[in-house]
Amino acid sequence: MNFSSVSIIVVNYNGAHLLKDCFNSLGELDYPRDRLELIMVDNGSSDNSLLLMKENFPGVKLIENKKNLGFAEPNNIAASYATGEYLAFINNDMKASSQWLKNLVSAISKSNKDVVCVGSKILNWEGDSVQFLGGGLSFDGRGFELQSLPQRNDPYPPVLFACGGAMLIRRDVFLELGGFDPRYFAYFEDVDLGWRLWITGYRILLVPDSIVYHRYHQTGNSIFSLEQKIFLGERNCFYTIIKNYEESYLKRIFPSVLLLKIKRMLLTSKLNRSDWIVGYECNKKNKSFYDIIKEFLLGIRDNGLSYVFRRKYYLLPSYLERIITSRYVLTPKPSMGSFLALEEVMNNLDYLFEKRNFIQSRRKRSDKEIFKLFRDPFNSQYDEEEYMQAMKNLIKIFKLDEIFSNSG
Repeated sequence: MNFSSVSIIVVNYNGAHLLKDCFNSLGELDYPRDRLELIMVDNGSSDNSLLLMKENFPGVKLIENKKNLGFAEPNNIAASYATGEYLAFINNDMKASSQWLKNLVSAISKSNKDVVCVGSKILNWEGDSVQFLGGGLSFDGRGFELQSLPQRNDPYPPVLFACGGAMLIRRDVFLELGGFDPRYFAYFEDVDLGWRLWITGYRILLVPDSIVYHRYHQTGNSIFSLEQKIFLGERNCFYTIIKNYEESYLKRIFPSVLLLKIKRMLLTSKLNRSDWIVGYECNKKNKSFYDIIKEFLLGIRDNGLSYVFRRKYYLLPSYLERIITSRYVLTPKPSMGSFLALEEVMNNLDYLFEKRNFIQSRRKRSDKEIFKLFRDPFNSQYDEEEYMQAMKNLIKIFKLDEIFSNSG
């Protein structure tokens, strides 16, 4: 076997509690040490990550960012410094099996030259369940994990994208195509890269005997709140479809995606729609917010704190909420994450279309050829009946089923 030179890249942010397991496993790889370069990019950690690395893993090259730059850009920074023929990306909350890298390099060296990227099988930390065995893509740009693939004769099945947390790619191709899009920050940047590779004539394969073990979302859950995850996910889905769909498909698909995003926003907002019905009027005149507070404070002054617990004011919080919402909308933060994602897309349209032009000008493979790798283009993580019915209606009206008729 030809042991190609490989630069292994790990991005870290306040992950000191994860690093020993990760780098100990990399030190036990069945791969010649002189063919490896280990790089860790630290995103301005405030824990003892850097001290731990310097004391325990002095052979690892450290790149120290002053602040958290997410996942995409730090990997790009490391790639620009790397010297290996290949780049191997692995998350800091993973540990590699001893054959992880060897099997990736073996698979790519046995394949045709257009195979420039291969991905690993990801198991849970205990190794008793599959987390990732390839990925699919919904028509709205949302990637999803597959736990199984259709039965095929080839040992390395084609996949739309490899998980960015456990993959190998030719360094020259990664740099040539711009790497991970730094505007993504985190989430779905691997989906975007995978689609881009297929568009430009390359292929990606899954290597089932290349195995890593994952502490599921250990990193993401400690960094991002729920509303931040929704913001990043919703925004990055838009980024992906705007950049990668062929123009004829983008024109047909984009209106449906936009309407469905708005539908999800409204469903998660929990708004009382009757408040917006034309001609709706409240039959009972409510006291003003000022009147309620004044009455409440005077009651405490004249009767003491026991006044707070009288039945009339025991329900004060809900009563105040009713008065406030007659003038303002109180909505859960997650729905606002979706709303702000749309604004971010609008603010970045110039950038997105610059990237789109770069990708489309290098197109060597039609989307129709790629759609079969979406696996399940109408996959949805939202199962609310009202949402699913809206999606079915849009699929019918815009004839989206015709676009993906030969996929899956």
